[in-house]
Amino acid sequence: MYTHYQGPRGEVTSKGHYSQLQATGADLPQSNDNRELATKFADYFDNKIEHIMKELDNTNVSSANNSSETCVTSINSFRPTTEDEVKNIIKSMPNKTCSLDAFPTWVALQYADLLSPALTHLINCSLESGEMSILLREL
Repeated sequence: MYTHYQGPRGEVTSKGHYSQLQATGADLPQSNDNRELATKFADYFDNKIEHIMKELDNTNVSSANNSSETCVTSINSFRPTTEDEVKNIIKSMPNKTCSLDAFPTWVALQYADLLSPALTHLINCSLESGEMSILLREL
């Protein structure tokens, strides 16, 4: 399993991929003149892209599309949820909130006992009807 972390340019990557990038770092162009370095980098990445495109052209994609197995899963019925299930889910949420959240997590955690009956009713109505209010999707 890879450990994900932030790379030197802020990109999120896995340890395995980052070590591959470091291993190929010796191939990167170098120069003391900024203009020459920019030109070398442009050429370097043009060549990389050409190389990748040639490899993709040579890849046999037809074998991936010849899957004879089709997996179809359907859920035809739901059992109603209970207030205890909803309350346990609320209480298991990490106490993290973003300024973009319409409903702060700390409020849900603090008032789980009061919120769970109403949320249980909303969830069960949604499961029964097969519909969910647009307003609830944004929460």
